[in-house]
Amino acid sequence: NYFEAMDKTTMEELESWSSSSPEEEGGYVSSEVFKMYALRLFYISSFGTTDEVILRRLHDDFKLWLNGFTALSTRRIPGSTFAKAMDARDRIL
Repeated sequence: NYFEAMDKTTMEELESWSSSSPEEEGGYVSSEVFKMYALRLFYISSFGTTDEVILRRLHDDFKLWLNGFTALSTRRIPGSTFAKAMDARDRIL
């Protein structure tokens, strides 16, 4: 059930956030935690389950792809920000 999966995931995240020490995170929950939570909810609502390895890889590839928008060059030179972004886009698709 969609709502049960959403509720279960949200409760697990809240438990994780409440048990972590604020000093470890600089006194707040980083935006990366919220991004992973949103991605996890999307993945569960779409596929019914999560695979943390795939979620982490998708998150990292998405960040690389977004960095490509600020690249100074739009040529695919190996090792450049743009080339890394295009490689990440290919993995996402």
